[in-house]
Amino acid sequence: MKRIAFLVLLSCLLPVASAPKYTALGASDAVGIGATPNTAGYVYLISDWMKARYTHWSLVNRGVSGYTAPDIVSNTLSPAIADQPQIVTLWVGGNDIVKSGAVLEPTATLAARYRTAFTTILHRLRTETGAFIVTANIPDISRTPVADGYPSFLKTLAKNDTLALNAIIAEVAAAENVPVVDLYSNPESYNPANFSSDGFHPNNAGYALMAQQFEAVIQAQAWRIVSGLGDLNTDGTVSIADAIVAMRFSAGVQAPNDRQWVAGDAWPAGGNGVIDLLDVVAMARRVAGLVPSSEWK
Repeated sequence: MKRIAFLVLLSCLLPVASAPKYTALGASDAVGIGATPNTAGYVYLISDWMKARYTHWSLVNRGVSGYTAPDIVSNTLSPAIADQPQIVTLWVGGNDIVKSGAVLEPTATLAARYRTAFTTILHRLRTETGAFIVTANIPDISRTPVADGYPSFLKTLAKNDTLALNAIIAEVAAAENVPVVDLYSNPESYNPANFSSDGFHPNNAGYALMAQQFEAVIQAQAWRIVSGLGDLNTDGTVSIADAIVAMRFSAGVQAPNDRQWVAGDAWPAGGNGVIDLLDVVAMARRVAGLVPSSEWK
């Protein structure tokens, strides 16, 4: 009973949730270059998807066309950390490969520079924010339309560069517990129909496919993200209803088709349209196994 009383008291002290942020780091892809309009780019699509499912989110797009991983470290990483976002998406590496290839730089030189920058980005995001971070690997540049006119030696260099950077992405992301969207292995990453006229940037269809892959990872972690805010039922406030949802989830009690449980209106059976302390007590008793789920008395 002391535990129940504590939970009731705690629910009364819950604050109003602040508006969560989604910060995007990247280059022209984050800006939406190749899409018409640019707001059909994957970052904006993810933002719209989030807002449709988990209200009150705001987007801070820190993508800058032409940026490489070291550019992000120098110019946009600290502002992104200052955002204190709840979600961060990061996609960087394409420009690193293209710019390195343009001067025929050895793969080892590119890889060393990229490793330092990419490690810095993920480690600082992990240690200086509480954000859920999602990154992505890089499609094989040598198989994209932009490389159709490359001589064979340049295609080989682009392929080797891609493989080297993807190995770094996988290694560093695993060390920082960051999921990686696998663009490299997706056949649609090489479908000419998904590219804009420059053969390098995605078009609307390509960005939509990218967004869907990021969204699948975010959706799988939706509970973790939202619960970190305290707004467990995503209604924009932290309230008694969220305390009930937390207790239900902690007890492993799942009732996805029962809207009264999701909303927190746990008493009486079927709900009465009011969420109050009786619902907290009823849920606590249910979690403790004191009352069969069919009784609520």
